[in-house]
Amino acid sequence: MNDRCAGRPRGIRCFTRLAGWIVLPALAGVVILAACGGNPNETVEADEFIRAAPPDSEPPPAGDAAAAGEEDDAAEEDGSGEEEAGPDPAPEPSDLPPQSGSSPPDELDDFGGFDEIDLADNIVRRYLNDAYRFSLDLVCGTFCSVDTTGLDRILFVSDSGLAFIDISVVNPLLLDLEAGLPALEAEWEQRRGGAPGFNVLSREDGALPSDGQTPARLIEWEVDRRALGGDLLRIRSLLVQVGPLAYFIEAGAADEELPAVEADLQAALDSFIASPNPPSLPGRYTRFGFVFLYDHRSVTTELGAPLPTFDIGLFEQRALDGLLEMLLRWETVGQEFFDPDEAIGMLEEGLVNSAVEATELERADLRLQDADGRFAVFDAVLQGGLAAQVGLYAWYCQDSGRSFVLQSLSRDDVRAMVQPTLDAFRCTGGDGSAP
Repeated sequence: MNDRCAGRPRGIRCFTRLAGWIVLPALAGVVILAACGGNPNETVEADEFIRAAPPDSEPPPAGDAAAAGEEDDAAEEDGSGEEEAGPDPAPEPSDLPPQSGSSPPDELDDFGGFDEIDLADNIVRRYLNDAYRFSLDLVCGTFCSVDTTGLDRILFVSDSGLAFIDISVVNPLLLDLEAGLPALEAEWEQRRGGAPGFNVLSREDGALPSDGQTPARLIEWEVDRRALGGDLLRIRSLLVQVGPLAYFIEAGAADEELPAVEADLQAALDSFIASPNPPSLPGRYTRFGFVFLYDHRSVTTELGAPLPTFDIGLFEQRALDGLLEMLLRWETVGQEFFDPDEAIGMLEEGLVNSAVEATELERADLRLQDADGRFAVFDAVLQGGLAAQVGLYAWYCQDSGRSFVLQSLSRDDVRAMVQPTLDAFRCTGGDGSAP
């Protein structure tokens, strides 16, 4: 690892110093797909692992397959076999933030006689985003820890902390963009926000590498912050339109790190595919059978153990400055075991104990389209001196047998911020269903 990262946790903290300005809100664009037969994502499994064959190796003859399998079984029994590292045990939803998966060891034992090859560098993980059905390859050796809970913005940081892959998804209709790559680039450049040292090196129009048909634009650019004590970052951005959604796939690294990771970054860009019929759209969370509207310009995350399910999960919306605006929790539970007043009371107790000051403004019944509950609103001064309004809401959906608890925070009027979401909430009508 680079000496500048010594003493820091692996991953995001070190990278934040290098490229902390690349905190992109949801991106935009208009999407037109060149029709072709079938969607490759239909056969991809989430977090699928593929071990590439070592160079110059040949598969064993068909007749030796059984014998090879028996040898592997024997190796496992005597403890000499190799097993892929899996993620650490997942935390409970209440333990935020969730821990990322563990990284494979730096060196692996000899496997099949290929003692000169670090097989960890040959593991390819196919990341599949369940919310929008896009996927890409992530090569271990650079991106071994690839757990992410982002929804509309997905960020992968290399183990060294000096390289990254950043994918943003947006509903272009919400931004009123014209169709075509020029509009996409205009939106992309606007989001650079006049960053110091920003410089486009080249741009090239072509097709999405994975299908050879979908129009795409590849932009190579850099950010030079060496005069400010920072680093020179080299980045490639793939702007593409697929179906109703636009994707900005950014792959980059510090200049001195780039030669070591360039092939792995390019592999991610070359392997990106997306569904022309995504199951959901930014601004409308419908993955688990209910409908919950949110601000598509915000930073959103879904959490669980480690990911949410129909039965339990969390959805989080943060403002671009990091302020937690909404936190929704759902859980399958019998109605006799859920009391909205009790749920609000527990949250209120936590608020009173942690805030500098909290004053109740309102407490009343909550009426939704197809559910009833309770809510309470408070004026509060939080730790650090932030003056805000806090809204606590709790209700029960009988048709799906789930409770919902929403915590919300606004510097101004929390009721005005949350009411459109409450008005649009539906207990059913989303894309998910109970298993």
